Amino acid sequence: MAIERRSGGISEAERLNLDALTASYEREDAEVPAPQRVIELVSTFFGSPAYFVFAVIFIIAWISINLIGVPTQCPAAATGTQDSARTVTPSLVTERKPPPTS
Repeated sequence: MAIERRSGGISEAERLNLDALTASYEREDAEVPAPQRVIELVSTFFGSPAYFVFAVIFIIAWISINLIGVPTQCPAAATGTQDSARTVTPSLVTERKPPPTS
């Protein structure tokens, strides 16, 4: 069988093989369930370089803010309700139970 060359640079047999592969991939893609497509999209996003750069910048910003000590507008910190938790905890730790009676 003679191989014909087309103007595109591939033979007729190669074109037929590519068409068959394309049709096969399209059939496989059509059979993929919706949940798997969602999982693939999510994993593609979380595996992208853009997400990695965002995560690194976010973590560096978070650490920097904590190191600088930016004041918060938390009402618990302003009213001192955290102090009561600090005083209760040591008393619970140091509290002794009476010895068991036999």
